[in-house]
Amino acid sequence: MRDPVETRMTGAQFRKLRQKFGLSQVQLASKLGIPKGSLNVAEWRRNELVPPRLEKALLQFVADGDYAPPGPKPRKRSWGTSKNFSIPAPFKNLPTPGSACGCEDKRCALDPKEDADHGSSGHFWKFRGRKCKKTVWLNNRGKAVSAPPPRRQHSVIPPEVCSSCGRNRALGKKRIAKLGRVVYRRYCRKSGKPRCSAAPSYFWEVGGRIEPIPAHIWSQLKTRTQRSFPTPVCANERCPGIGRTLEASGERLNGRIAAFRCRGGHWDFRVIPGGERAERDGYACYQWTDSDTGEIRTIKGEKMGRKVAKPLPPKKLCPDHNVPLQNHYGPWQNKKTRKLVWGAFCPIDGRRWLVSAGRAPRKHTRLRWTKRGRPAGVSRDTLDRARVAAAFLKCGLTMQEMSVHLFPGTPKTAYDNTKSFFRRQRALIESAKARLTTAEAHRITDGALKPI
Repeated sequence: MRDPVETRMTGAQFRKLRQKFGLSQVQLASKLGIPKGSLNVAEWRRNELVPPRLEKALLQFVADGDYAPPGPKPRKRSWGTSKNFSIPAPFKNLPTPGSACGCEDKRCALDPKEDADHGSSGHFWKFRGRKCKKTVWLNNRGKAVSAPPPRRQHSVIPPEVCSSCGRNRALGKKRIAKLGRVVYRRYCRKSGKPRCSAAPSYFWEVGGRIEPIPAHIWSQLKTRTQRSFPTPVCANERCPGIGRTLEASGERLNGRIAAFRCRGGHWDFRVIPGGERAERDGYACYQWTDSDTGEIRTIKGEKMGRKVAKPLPPKKLCPDHNVPLQNHYGPWQNKKTRKLVWGAFCPIDGRRWLVSAGRAPRKHTRLRWTKRGRPAGVSRDTLDRARVAAAFLKCGLTMQEMSVHLFPGTPKTAYDNTKSFFRRQRALIESAKARLTTAEAHRITDGALKPI
């Protein structure tokens, strides 16, 4: 019999021979008694020769005949034989992708998750959509059903099917401190779509028997306030939440009217402390019938005044530089003249001025601080840079040429800084340009363009 191993084999030939034996790198390394990393490096170098030590160990392994021919490849696992299921599913086909979960995506196949036995309700298999991640339950016929009832059912309280959505209702229990006993509740799960708005059913144990809790007792237990009347329930026949307890939404008119809101979008108002039903009649006006005297009573609140627009400051020019003044704060009312006064400042030298309608600007002798902090002015560096920029502009330099001299410390962002400076200080530059003569502008430009 010809030896299957050829002398001085390459890494690619060594890999093919290992795959022919049906062994992994870890298995072959353990049989040869060498590290797995050495074997991996030898196979990775496909066109280089295998080290003599590794080749000698492989020859000895083949001579001993410890290897066995590879068996048939394992079958690909399918959803029917998944390890997640304790009992294989009796149906052979799954619903079309996207139909059972409702996403209508053809790529959304169902992946197996688990199965559960729910006693008399049957055995169910749980799947999850590959794209939408929604949970789908299938019965023994492979049909999608709603969420099955919980596995632990109360032996006394029978299962209940919702008359609105047709799903099996879950069972919950909670101890109520006011009653001193345990209360059982049958409700529809919120995870279902569409969500069911039917009111849950409440039960308690009386004399060893399970009986429904009266509605008036449960309504008194639902409220968290100390009012003498119970929380009302929705009585609108057109509302999907009819019969459900309304949510408290605060009090109106200094505690005279209690407001309740339904999830359907409508409101209900009750009078404090009697609890009579009140009807809203206009803004901050409620009307009801007194339960003791039978008289119709009305209560009104004060109307809110309209918001008055803030007056705009008058447009004034700086007496020194003939440029528009910028508003800083205000207005406030002068105690003597009863006129509105604003505080403004000059964009060139930063001097403060007081402006008012029908009067020339006057100097602000006292500095006033506001909640917005210290008033901002114009620094000396900004004034000097604006004067040089005005001279450059008057001499006909482009923005690219003047950017190197206006911002010499930042050569990479000098052009962007120059554009931003012209955009923010346009009024300051134009004012400086108007005051400069041609000879003075050329003198400033020649001094700035001199090499350092």
